[in-house]
Amino acid sequence: MDEPPSPTGNFWTATGKQLLPLIALVVGIKFFVADIYGIPTGSMEPTLHGREHSGDRIFCAKVNYYFRAPRRWEVFVFKFPYEESRDYTNQDTAIYRGEYFIKRCVGLPGEEVFIAGGDIFTRRGNETPRRQVKDDATQRPLWLPVYDEDFRDLRSPAEAAHYWDAKGDAGDGDFSAARLTGHSLQIDGALTLTFRPRTHLGVLSGVPDRYVRRQYVTYQCPRCGATRRQTVTTPKFADRCAHCQQYLTEDDVRYYDFRADYPPREIASLREVSQLADPSPRLDDWHTVADLRGEITFKFAGAGAQLALVIADDWREATAEFTPDNAGGGKVRLIVNGKEYAAVGAALPPNAPAALEFYRCDGEYRAFVNGEMVFSVAPDGHELNRSPNREIERSSIQVRVRGGGEISRLAIGRDIHYFNVSPLTSSYRLPADGYMALGDNSPSSNDSRNWGPVPQKNLVGPALAVWWPLDAARVIH
Repeated sequence: MDEPPSPTGNFWTATGKQLLPLIALVVGIKFFVADIYGIPTGSMEPTLHGREHSGDRIFCAKVNYYFRAPRRWEVFVFKFPYEESRDYTNQDTAIYRGEYFIKRCVGLPGEEVFIAGGDIFTRRGNETPRRQVKDDATQRPLWLPVYDEDFRDLRSPAEAAHYWDAKGDAGDGDFSAARLTGHSLQIDGALTLTFRPRTHLGVLSGVPDRYVRRQYVTYQCPRCGATRRQTVTTPKFADRCAHCQQYLTEDDVRYYDFRADYPPREIASLREVSQLADPSPRLDDWHTVADLRGEITFKFAGAGAQLALVIADDWREATAEFTPDNAGGGKVRLIVNGKEYAAVGAALPPNAPAALEFYRCDGEYRAFVNGEMVFSVAPDGHELNRSPNREIERSSIQVRVRGGGEISRLAIGRDIHYFNVSPLTSSYRLPADGYMALGDNSPSSNDSRNWGPVPQKNLVGPALAVWWPLDAARVIH
């Protein structure tokens, strides 16, 4: 008489039949369709955060590159090109062998890539290099915060002098035309504000391409001498002394627990420092950024009022003038070095807040009213030999109010500022199957500037989204 089948044997046999196809499916998906990767460093800040911040984990769609090639400005994953890198640089790249990298694709196969004035230029053959311009949808997630104020931490207009120079009817340093009303800055008459932050390194005359990371700072109150340690995640250092309520800014920072935002000009590796020392070489190491964005929520005092946002550097001064009329409309003008390039109608009703934006990026000036683009103009064109592209020393952004109004938010951003890691490098030639990969955190990114192009065989796929941490889940642009 046959023995009855073992219940235990039936269980494991049935379970195995169900699990094996599932395991094969998961392995197949991981190797051929999609995978997840962790971000170890800050080379892609602020697009992706490394372990020092939140430790983003991203979803990569491997299957995409079976059907199409990487696109310019796309964030993509690839296997480090170890074999090719050894002939490209003297840098020891053995530690990266077999590692997976994530960068932004800026150069396509067969191109010659030039980096000038912080922008990317490309050409094929002997044609004139042309600037690669990001459209607004691509550019918008790439702005790095420089300053953001909603007037909740100010108790008097004079406290704004830590970041802004004021010029009113009575001359420089005149904040008498401004007063705080709730969480806004009321301006009566005319006032010009120029962003010029006071820091422990001195008064900055330009917006630098500082390394982006979380910083741990210790403030020392100039009034009572008390110290306060705080985590800072934006470049605008501002807090209150817990003892005397003195307004503390970056000028009052006396200690940085870890600060690496002043990298050497010739290399892309980090220079780690634990305290501020002689500031002069660090200021020299900065690259001044010309591509800036001004955002303001402004309520015009009437049809006779006017708001102007001004972006200037060593040789350009570009002004976007916003002027309402009595009929609920208005006009937006672009003036560059005294010449008008655009005059466009827009809805600018007086006595109602409007979200206004003006920026320069990749050689183009763009203005927005309540999220709608009103013009996009490139006065100098996009050929490398038609516009000045040397490094600049000064940049600034101004807010000019005429006729009065109310500011309820004022913010400044800057674009990624790419630069050559060696002054001897004039261009990068990509082979027929090679891509140029750069990090968004340009001052501190180990990328194609160091070890060369990424060959087609090393491509993995585009990075589509951050899935962890859950509260920071987002689509990657």
